[in-house]
Amino acid sequence: MDILLKPSKYNYFYKDEQGDYLMCNFFKGTDSFCKINNKNIDRFNEVINRKNILLNREDKFISYLYEKGYLIDEKIDEEFRVKSMYYNTVMGDGYSLTIMPTEQCNFRCKYCYETFEKGKMSKEDQKALLKYIQKCIAHSNRLHISWFGGEPLLAMDVVEYIMSNVQKMCNLRKIHYSSNITTNAYLLDADTFEKLYQFRVTAYQITVDGLKEQHDSQRVKGDGSGTFDRIMKNLISIRDLPKNKYKFANITVRVNVTKNILDRLDEFVKYYDDLFGKDERFNIRFAITDNYGGEQIKDIEDKLVKGKNIYDKLKEKGIYNNNLVNFADAISAFEPMNLVCYAAYKNSFTIGSDLTLYRCTIHFEKSENCLGKILPNGEMEIDTDLNNRWYIKDKLKNPECKECFYLPCCYNVSCPLRENVSAFENKCTMRDYKENLGNYLVFLDKKMKFETI
Repeated sequence: MDILLKPSKYNYFYKDEQGDYLMCNFFKGTDSFCKINNKNIDRFNEVINRKNILLNREDKFISYLYEKGYLIDEKIDEEFRVKSMYYNTVMGDGYSLTIMPTEQCNFRCKYCYETFEKGKMSKEDQKALLKYIQKCIAHSNRLHISWFGGEPLLAMDVVEYIMSNVQKMCNLRKIHYSSNITTNAYLLDADTFEKLYQFRVTAYQITVDGLKEQHDSQRVKGDGSGTFDRIMKNLISIRDLPKNKYKFANITVRVNVTKNILDRLDEFVKYYDDLFGKDERFNIRFAITDNYGGEQIKDIEDKLVKGKNIYDKLKEKGIYNNNLVNFADAISAFEPMNLVCYAAYKNSFTIGSDLTLYRCTIHFEKSENCLGKILPNGEMEIDTDLNNRWYIKDKLKNPECKECFYLPCCYNVSCPLRENVSAFENKCTMRDYKENLGNYLVFLDKKMKFETI
């Protein structure tokens, strides 16, 4: 029986400087990466725009496009497929817990939204948290713990106590567990890194806001002194540890870009590249410095930039052509469901130092984000209806999403507080991201050498 085909709604093509098409189908993700030589583009356009496309196994061109997901059976309801993929992703039985061992911080960054009203987690609360974790893993096959703050390394004793007990519990039940940490790295010397690594804390997000002058104007200690030199000393000491012993480490250097940093972005990339460019464990992420509330941000509101400004500057300076730099967002931007926010997962919770339960790690002041509390016996006291609203998504509110090629990556819940709980205006949060996909494809083609058809 003949199979009638149609083009997928989730195809994306970008013409590079040679006139070739760099391609991705976002339902299939990186498995679909390929390149169409400029000599075959007319044939591709003729096929993809044909009204009746028959699957002809003798035609290698059509067969290849079918196998890669660019052509699909015309009977397929793609929107339903993506919705199914979303629920299969967020309804898994694994637990992902973001734990704040303290909500205090040794920094006073100029854009920080946190209030530092709460201190370190008490011993009693640590024990209650372990009872809760024990209940979680009793009916789960996977546990991931993210350490957040405040500055979590100010409470390293809490991290060690929790992780040593989690390690025992998971080993006993033969449950896979993993961990990451968001830290300012001021206290992350080589010894602390080695301790964390032993507890399977293998992924690190560390903020370095440009060169010393720019960084020290934004990320200062409580006494106003700079922090750049200490952070870089720690990162270099970690880099110089035996790579084979710490090969699973993944260190993301995040740069919160403001106007001052934007003007010297290429200088910072050169500086970073000289230090870490040849070490695959290190990658870099450029992020906008956004207004998430608080008083501090008011002093630098005139220095905020848009995502497009960052991408344009990186392209202007040819940084996407440097295959030594590892962009943290490059691969993740093309994998299905990778940009669904952690807060949209059914079993994903943020736990404050006083055991208050949240979903989001930013908008702590929003009532929609305060779900309940973990009790001394390890039980969860939670507003079930409010909790359900964070991950249940029966329909797409934004009509643009129905036809968007990027739907399989974000499912319009890159920010579930905005999209599901309606605390903010509903709009696409991926616009800047989508505009940069072509640059990422150029970068990845240089790294991976896409197959040419």
